[in-house]
Amino acid sequence: MIRNLLQLGWFAHPIFSTNGDYPQIMKDRVGSRLPKFSDEEIASIRGSADFFGLNFYSAKLVSKNPDQNPANPPSFDHDTGVLTSVDPSWAATESWILVVPSGMRSILNWVRLEYGNPPLWITENGVGTKPGTVDDQRVDFHNAYLNSLLDALGDGCDVKGYLAWTLMDNFEWTAGYTQKFGFYHVDFGSENRTRYAKMSAKVYQNIVRTRRIDPEYRPLPDVIIPSKANASVERSISFLVEFFLLWFFLF
Repeated sequence: MIRNLLQLGWFAHPIFSTNGDYPQIMKDRVGSRLPKFSDEEIASIRGSADFFGLNFYSAKLVSKNPDQNPANPPSFDHDTGVLTSVDPSWAATESWILVVPSGMRSILNWVRLEYGNPPLWITENGVGTKPGTVDDQRVDFHNAYLNSLLDALGDGCDVKGYLAWTLMDNFEWTAGYTQKFGFYHVDFGSENRTRYAKMSAKVYQNIVRTRRIDPEYRPLPDVIIPSKANASVERSISFLVEFFLLWFFLF
């Protein structure tokens, strides 16, 4: 709860809490480093959003940090007083994301209880996988997370919508084009950047059309592209991205 309040609550509390302003525990721990809201600002910001937008990908375990020496330099981990870890049984992916569907239900219920169950949209949820159009891992990911979302709806969470990340393979920060989050494969070796629907595109289309999750539905894509396709092109692009970022930060 403490980490949620100091991370998500940092932004959500002034808008969605009953009293507004930063979480009290945040003011107690790092008040000297927080900008101060006036009473007028608190009243103006509180309740100013039409809905709660939440990006959710993965989760971590938390435990009490035994090293609470006040002489330690400021850091987020020191401020929260907790350490984070992961369960080795959680499935890894091609990106930084570990597959933790239960975290979706957990955070949605936390928002419901902490902020009076505001109308909420999942504004991003997805996973980076290997290249190619036969992306079973993405299918498994969205099926599992959507089932967790359904559990949260059963708990009473006021979830209005779910936006999957993302439509097509895109530029992913320092990973460049090497991590594939899209429902559509993009041929970066083609000057036309040709798009091909992956298996996950057909599965997600079926979920939207039928309004149900069928774990057995695995239609093959119209074009089978192996996971090694365009690897050299993407590595070259990624190298250029990393070189540019290194140059930017050094100079």
